[in-house]
Amino acid sequence: MSFTEISPFYEPGREPPCSTPPPALSQTPINLTNGSSSSLTQRNVGNLFTSPDHRTSPYPSPSRRKADTVNTVTTTPRSVTIQSPPRSPISDESESRLHGRAPIGDHDQQRTSSTQQPPEEIPREGSFHLIPKPNGEVSRPGRGGYNLEKALKWERKVFRSFKDYVKVLVDEHLDSSRSFSSQSSHSLKLVRTKAAERFAILLNYDNCWPVSDAIRQQLKYSSERARIKGIRFDAEEVRRRRLGLRS
Repeated sequence: MSFTEISPFYEPGREPPCSTPPPALSQTPINLTNGSSSSLTQRNVGNLFTSPDHRTSPYPSPSRRKADTVNTVTTTPRSVTIQSPPRSPISDESESRLHGRAPIGDHDQQRTSSTQQPPEEIPREGSFHLIPKPNGEVSRPGRGGYNLEKALKWERKVFRSFKDYVKVLVDEHLDSSRSFSSQSSHSLKLVRTKAAERFAILLNYDNCWPVSDAIRQQLKYSSERARIKGIRFDAEEVRRRRLGLRS
């Protein structure tokens, strides 16, 4: 008694499955109608090896790699350059003075202007590099003032020559009968200019204040002499009248 193996999907009425396995594909003769002797494997699979469009290398082609790289590379953030706002010439100049540096070009301009400065010009008042005027009033050392000769500390011969020259200028350009504040500003400036031309050391003083002090002293002295002269004249007149009345 023999047994036949039946598959789980066997249906009654059908021919029982064959126990003999079918022949392999390589053992089955295949007749090609086009007369080609190439096998099915060579026709279907061989193109993969002979076609220039395909590569056997497991790595992607350069073109494919480039395309994949382009698609996968993440974009890097662009660097942003922050431009500072333009600086005004005024801020440049304020900062330069704050740090003790002269703006570019100012040094040459100042040097040129100083060389071209006429000798009759007087340094402006308030210049930090000039000798300032002492506090108080001239010729009143006991009342909070100062003595001009001691304040200047010049040689006595130079100081006397300076005083004599100022006296000549006052007699020529000013009115001795008026006070300093009543004089013409143009005449006062002329006296300062001429004195600075004769004595160059005066350019080291703020607004040539020694000349102004010497002018005040000379006007005060002239006024005092005129007052004393007037008093003496009046006294002489009175004396003559008395003598005339007596005679």
